[in-house]
Amino acid sequence: MKYKLLALDMDGTVLTEGKKINEKTLAAIRQAMELGVIVTIATGRSWQALEQYPELLELIECPIIVYNGGMVISTDGKDILFQQCLSAEAALEVIGYGREYGAIQYLWSDEKLYVDGTLAQIGRYIEEVGTKYTMLEDPEPLAKHGITKVLWSGEPHEIAAYQEKLRGVIQAKDMHFFTSSPWYLEFMDHRTSKGTTLARFAEHFEIKAEEIIAVGDGMNDVTMVEYAGLGIAMANGAEPLKAVADFITGTNEEDGVAQVIERFIVSGS
Repeated sequence: MKYKLLALDMDGTVLTEGKKINEKTLAAIRQAMELGVIVTIATGRSWQALEQYPELLELIECPIIVYNGGMVISTDGKDILFQQCLSAEAALEVIGYGREYGAIQYLWSDEKLYVDGTLAQIGRYIEEVGTKYTMLEDPEPLAKHGITKVLWSGEPHEIAAYQEKLRGVIQAKDMHFFTSSPWYLEFMDHRTSKGTTLARFAEHFEIKAEEIIAVGDGMNDVTMVEYAGLGIAMANGAEPLKAVADFITGTNEEDGVAQVIERFIVSGS
């Protein structure tokens, strides 16, 4: 099978545990592109949170999928080609429950980050995204303007507890929520996922699902791994993702992405 499109998650997939890109993985991506394969990123991160990887952004020639499918943007961050925001009602409901439960909340709107919490609570997520932020005061104007996603952070046991609480109380039917890592719970419009946006992306390039390879490690990768003709889970990935994947590659520390490229694109086996 000749594959035409390769969609790659970032954290836990392209990136090592130290949030770096191994040269072997970068060289393999370059080789796939030289063989005519379109390579894109499909990540939960914002574009700003990818700026710290210029060696990858400067290599990729097509738009990338950010916010778990909530936006498609040019690699230079200048052109937003697609965006799907939460409804104002859904966003305000989530923010309300976050405040009730004492969750630290991060809100993305127009590539700007807003934080709802205290300075003492801010930690892991800000370190990962490495971008400036504004403390949120009145959420209503921002919700009406458009919030791409809301993210709650906490310890894994706190995130699990939040999920259980929310399943019985959330009223908004136009929103879904999921974990992107054990520390993060994300809220987005119900029409948005990596899978649905990857399908939109493929349609633009006139590529069939069976001509796509998608690689990821988290629960937010399930939809694109299921959609792609060849859905691949990292060995370090979530067990439910592995259960729906067609193939399991090495870990992110073992250059699992490079293994995929060598086996299915370079060798064509």
